[in-house]
Amino acid sequence: MLRFLELGTTDIWAVRVEGTLESDDIALAMATLDERLSRPGDVRCYIEAEDMDHVTLGAMLRDVLYGLRHVGDVPRFERLAFVADQSWLHALAKFEDKLLIGVEVRAFPPEERAEARAWITEEV
Repeated sequence: MLRFLELGTTDIWAVRVEGTLESDDIALAMATLDERLSRPGDVRCYIEAEDMDHVTLGAMLRDVLYGLRHVGDVPRFERLAFVADQSWLHALAKFEDKLLIGVEVRAFPPEERAEARAWITEEV
């Protein structure tokens, strides 16, 4: 399940993932991200996923396909923050930090949620 969060600025696309992440959740998330990308300016992404227990294959495939279609938009992304207790999401953040040139990517444990929110909203 996906729930959108408000972090006080329209520059930040923020979501909380709980339970199982389904293909329809990714479709909704990507539609809202597309809407944000349709406006001028850089984008920051904030994802809370400490209560996520499963990602379906359909969700993974939809996410990968979306990423491939939007490779040209990578320079518009400024920062990406994950708040998660799953070690694989922390590993993914490290990989994306190396892969996405020019995008700062960090993962935070749930007890550092306040620090993650401060980092994603601070002026660069």
